Amino acid sequence: MSGKMKKLRKFVAILGVLAICLLLPGCAEKVRVITNPNDLEIPYDTSRLIKFEIVMEDDSVIEGELYPLVAPITVRNFVTLAESGYYNGTTFNRVIADKIIQCSGTGEEAPYKIRGEFEENGWKNTLSHLRGTLSMSHVDGDNDSGYGTFFILLENRTYYDGDYAAFGKITSGLINCDLISRVEVDGTSPVEPQTIREINILGN
Repeated sequence: MSGKMKKLRKFVAILGVLAICLLLPGCAEKVRVITNPNDLEIPYDTSRLIKFEIVMEDDSVIEGELYPLVAPITVRNFVTLAESGYYNGTTFNRVIADKIIQCSGTGEEAPYKIRGEFEENGWKNTLSHLRGTLSMSHVDGDNDSGYGTFFILLENRTYYDGDYAAFGKITSGLINCDLISRVEVDGTSPVEPQTIREINILGN
């Protein structure tokens, strides 16, 4: 087969792949990554810490602070999701006793992603991953894939610094996080759902 014929066949194959992609819903769409904090407006003073609470289905309460000066996009995203009711009725679906509890949100496809605000991704984040830290998860190998999955550390994991966007900390009710982490599990999934009734943003 001549060189020209090979190139032609390769070109036709590429066109075929593109045609199939255009016919599949969402194939050609790329999820937007938010890199500008102002794209997520919230009705709070972002020059100061913002208080929040997590109310569990059993009436236990976990209180904390968010730091918009440290991780402005991550904080604004969390506030936006919480105030939209995104977390209501979701669960801490991954727990490791006295180490970590994680909420993966609704599990629905994210309408956008957020920039990873940590050193590995070119962002200076001064909040260290100590016990009580609230941090945003992301897909391994994709620094800009965070959205609704957050975790609370129940031990010091400073080796997370630079790889995850810490954006808040728990100030009250950390014992409730400890108790959630100690429930009976199947692997790392609680046998009895650890349901979040709601996350309330309390303001500055």
